[in-house]
Amino acid sequence: MRKNGRAFRLSPTKEKRWELHRIEVPTDAGDLLVVYATRGAASKVIDKIAYEPDLR
Repeated sequence: MRKNGRAFRLSPTKEKRWELHRIEVPTDAGDLLVVYATRGAASKVIDKIAYEPDLR
């Protein structure tokens, strides 16, 4: 998923949760930001953090 020029990856876990990673390139493992219970909750956060200043 790409928002505002930043790339994120949502990946499901075995516990039926969603891991949110910030990535640079599609083959990158990325930095784990947080784990969410639902995909909808993660998508809402991506919409918000995509437009905030980058902390990197």
